[in-house]
Amino acid sequence: MQMGSESGIGSMFADLAVSVGLGLLIGIQREQAGSRIAGVRTFPLLTMLGTLCAWAPEPGRWWMVGAGMVGVSLLTLVGNLSSSPDRHDGATPESKAGGVTTEAAMVLMYVVGVTVALGHREIGVAVGVAVAVLLHAREYLHGLVARLGKEDLWAMLQFGVVTLIVLPVVPDRVMGPFGALNPRQVWLMVTLVVGLNLVAYVAHRLVGRRHGALLAGALGGLISSTATTASFSRRARESAGLVPVAGAAIMLATTILYARILFLILIASRPLFEWAWKPFGAMLGVSVLASVVLAVRARRSEAVVPTQKNPAELGSALLFAGLYAVVVVAVGAAMRYVGHAGVYLVSALSGVVDLDAITLSNSRLVQAETLNARHALGGIILASGVNLIFKAGLSAGLGGWRLVRTLIVPFGMVLVASGVVLWLWVL
Repeated sequence: MQMGSESGIGSMFADLAVSVGLGLLIGIQREQAGSRIAGVRTFPLLTMLGTLCAWAPEPGRWWMVGAGMVGVSLLTLVGNLSSSPDRHDGATPESKAGGVTTEAAMVLMYVVGVTVALGHREIGVAVGVAVAVLLHAREYLHGLVARLGKEDLWAMLQFGVVTLIVLPVVPDRVMGPFGALNPRQVWLMVTLVVGLNLVAYVAHRLVGRRHGALLAGALGGLISSTATTASFSRRARESAGLVPVAGAAIMLATTILYARILFLILIASRPLFEWAWKPFGAMLGVSVLASVVLAVRARRSEAVVPTQKNPAELGSALLFAGLYAVVVVAVGAAMRYVGHAGVYLVSALSGVVDLDAITLSNSRLVQAETLNARHALGGIILASGVNLIFKAGLSAGLGGWRLVRTLIVPFGMVLVASGVVLWLWVL
């Protein structure tokens, strides 16, 4: 009993030390930022106050926590009222700009102290560190917002509609031909793909033009390697000097595509991922090698970076949902009437249009134990090969012979690697 009591006191001291440490972290940051109402001494006091209030005996604990919150709120009010204009002398631009950032941090760090005392030490530490990062990254975050345009904000809002409004109301039950469609699963896959595309789109908007065409090719591979191929092929036809960098960017987009496929498989079906990581890892390795060779040839270039389309538009999301549903039903029909050979036929046809749909479709069918992992993997590999051949034709038609001559060897290497892994792991 005594040992348990000593252990409990030791844990309480550890909680108190964590609260003080987090308060000091925030306080130091606010002190350096020139805060006029709270700094290196105030914040540790606030976190300790939260911890001590949460340690009150159970009948009155939440009254104490509430009273402490009221006290902290009054402190922020008094601190603002007692700050005179002459105290701004020598302050940083942040402190002169006004706002309630420090006041919000004071209230939040009090809550962090309460959280630590209630036994959620890891959550308190995570929130405290996140607060410190947000406060310290002020200039970077403001610069980030300044670089985002109205189109980018609209893309984020549309993703919010796709995720937070549509997804919760979509029915979660099996329906449709062959019992293959679950609307919730369909829209969940839409959310996954649109979210991944949106991250790449924002990154492309923020750093793609500044860091050149090669990075734009990599980010384009996350959005759409086919669209990236078409964009760079057109640029290559317009100027022969852009052919090397266009070839490198297209190959890099293709490389990122294989990593994207692996990621989608991992999210959608762990059993299929256990089959897929080795063959797709081998294909990815060959593609990386080819990309490095082309990138070295291209070196640095100031080529014009193709503009990517907003991937979060509701029209695009609905189009992908329709395509995914068609692929799922087609695979179900092929399984019933043709057998596993039909899966390969559907996969090959899907590869011309979109790899995400067939990748997620086959992955979900494996997860539901309605499709063998080996055949699902074979279909995805076949689809990726067909997609590569389609992009080669796209490069030839839009970019001309010079671009084809640049890409024929690296594309050939990846196609050979695809054939080898198809033979070793599937056939």
